[in-house]
Amino acid sequence: MDLSLEAIKLPAWDPASASEWDEAFEKVENYLRACRVASRLHRARLTALILQRAIERRAATFQALEKPALATLAIEEARELIALWLANLLPGQATEQPFTLAEGFLALYLCDAPMRWPGAFLNPQQAPPDLADTLRSRLVKTGPELEVSSMVPRPMDFGLLPDLAGSAMDTFERLPILRTLLAWLLYAAVLIGLFWYTRHH
Repeated sequence: MDLSLEAIKLPAWDPASASEWDEAFEKVENYLRACRVASRLHRARLTALILQRAIERRAATFQALEKPALATLAIEEARELIALWLANLLPGQATEQPFTLAEGFLALYLCDAPMRWPGAFLNPQQAPPDLADTLRSRLVKTGPELEVSSMVPRPMDFGLLPDLAGSAMDTFERLPILRTLLAWLLYAAVLIGLFWYTRHH
């Protein structure tokens, strides 16, 4: 994208559209600021050019009665330009999945590209050779997609626990005195615990 002042050809001043243009300009500038474009001059040029493209796109694509908000079109234009710029810097391999815009933004933030190369954002002419390599090294790729697999239910194996529990229950059934003794022992343990608690609290 040509960032020279000669490339900026905004429409003539129109008082009826001034408020809408100002709103769109402010939203795009804030969006670029969120992208960490620190240079005010570079941010102003990008904002003006993006706004110009949004105005031209709306005039060529939409009818008078169904024109969307200029601010919405301008943000869409900014995102498309950033995606195209990143795609040129991060060409995908034939065996790789194409990266998403979010992954591209993450790579930008991880290598701090807008701060290290402030004039290179959306400006291929100012992009140093190591910018693309740095971005590729910071590109985080997600793993393979999950696949649905079938699992056959199996009975749970509790080991010797069921046998031991069954043997204990059989013993208690055959010897009621043991069951009674165990109940009294539990009762005594509860009383001792209550006695200790009341004496120490």
